[in-house]
Amino acid sequence: MDEERRLHIIRMIKEAEKDLHAKDIVGLRELSNQTIHDASIIQDQFSVVVAIIIYAFSKILERPRYTNFKSWNLFEKNSFRSLKQMRQSLEKKDLKNFERAGKEFLHSIRRLDHRLRKYIEDILYASRISKAARIYEHGISASQTAKLTGVSVQEVMSYSGSKTYIADMKENITVPVKKRLSYARSLFL
Repeated sequence: MDEERRLHIIRMIKEAEKDLHAKDIVGLRELSNQTIHDASIIQDQFSVVVAIIIYAFSKILERPRYTNFKSWNLFEKNSFRSLKQMRQSLEKKDLKNFERAGKEFLHSIRRLDHRLRKYIEDILYASRISKAARIYEHGISASQTAKLTGVSVQEVMSYSGSKTYIADMKENITVPVKKRLSYARSLFL
């Protein structure tokens, strides 16, 4: 990872920590979109992982009923700790610990109450696919997008074509030849 990318991801995580503490859903979503845009240009897997986690946090915070689960406090504590560890690892240029902190976050979800765990796993999965669609929308191939996000090519294509309006265009209607010729002649007269 180059220095500019590393510093950028550190800034994104710091912003995410601030937005999480403030429970700023819009801020988290904008931050995730910005990170995905940047990741699409550079095709950096580390940025993609951070964008997916940030987006998932925004979706989780949208559902205040989750705070009623008995394991919510554990999830919140683990989330803040994981983000902090990811940031600190990058600050120390320790990519192995950065990856480990991200994996620890995912493993901590398994220790949650069954229902909360299911909801959060579903949100993370949907976040991964949603961000994959955004990367694909930026013109990155479906196979490269799948590789960056960890979803299948079929999921990228299916979501991009059915849930977004990326592929939605009016069908081409053929104009009769005489009318096309008439139009072309009018351009030169």
